[in-house]
Amino acid sequence: MTTIPVDILEHIVDILASDDDQGSIKACSLMCHSLLHFCRRHIFKTIIVGTHSSDDKQPASLIPLFCRLICNAPHIADYVRILTMGIHDDSARLCSKYPEFAYVLGQFNHIQSLTISDPMHSGAQQGLSWDCIQPLFQKAILHLVQFDTLTSLCLGSIRLPVTMMKLSPSLRRLELDNVQPLTFEVEDTAATSNSKPLCLQEFKVDSGSSVVVNTILSVRRSEGLHAFDFNSLRSFQASWNSQDGIDASRNVLMRATHLVTFELTGDVMALTTMYIY
Repeated sequence: MTTIPVDILEHIVDILASDDDQGSIKACSLMCHSLLHFCRRHIFKTIIVGTHSSDDKQPASLIPLFCRLICNAPHIADYVRILTMGIHDDSARLCSKYPEFAYVLGQFNHIQSLTISDPMHSGAQQGLSWDCIQPLFQKAILHLVQFDTLTSLCLGSIRLPVTMMKLSPSLRRLELDNVQPLTFEVEDTAATSNSKPLCLQEFKVDSGSSVVVNTILSVRRSEGLHAFDFNSLRSFQASWNSQDGIDASRNVLMRATHLVTFELTGDVMALTTMYIY
């Protein structure tokens, strides 16, 4: 009987993953034990929990299922690279009912892309505030943010301390949608050894985030350097409906000396006041 080399099997699974053929990958994972590791790497690469991603379940109802999955099979957390998490009033209350939620988040040690948003609010609606999140849950989120592996952070419809964003030592992409700043700081633990400013390469901002953008531009590290270095910024996308947003974009452009791509959309009347020198 002819056997197929393991590296060939791995390559086949990778091809199926590149075609986004999840059905075939799941079928392969059931064929033999040799394929299980390669398939799990793609099956569990992306985890979405607490959002409107499910058609027949309320967002918060997925959280206990998520906790059960990771508690029963903690090794699955090692495969996850992209985590999208909805935090809203329901999920905040569930943290009391399911204290293992914070424990589960602490099992993820290889996250590369993290999205945190309040799916119940959008646009100009005020989202969940960081100070309304239970301390144990806050600690779990900071655990995710402070990893060297994290390169992309997306935040939506939430009020939080800007200092939280500077705790990601390898952050290269930052996306903000209706994010409001809070004035107090969060505890800097694992990131204290990161003495260099964060060199963003991609920056995307949408309506309602003009104040936090200006705050990001002004925040400094303990040694006096800017916490965010925009000299390496290559792509900047902004969508504004107010003069404040236009002013925030202008402030970013003044710091982005090596910008390659700039995309600006929004209210026509506001855009007419935008002058780029």
